[in-house]
Amino acid sequence: MYKQIMAHPNVEFSGMGKDGSWVRVSGTLVRDDSDESRKKMLDLEPSLSNMYKLGDGIFEVLRLDNAKCTKYSFTAGPEEIQA
Repeated sequence: MYKQIMAHPNVEFSGMGKDGSWVRVSGTLVRDDSDESRKKMLDLEPSLSNMYKLGDGIFEVLRLDNAKCTKYSFTAGPEEIQA
């Protein structure tokens, strides 16, 4: 999947709420090659330390650039959500 994302970084995903509404998030995934970002990710999610270490050559952090989030429902028009 990583190779596919790097070759085609424009992504979109969605999720549905309990009320029947859903959000669609789109943007461009960009590899963040800084150890500072990797350390922050390990600090935020300590369980990752069981699988990854700084400088191991396999731990990657991706960020979403040009992100757009839109909320949809069957009872109202689309609503763009700003971060």
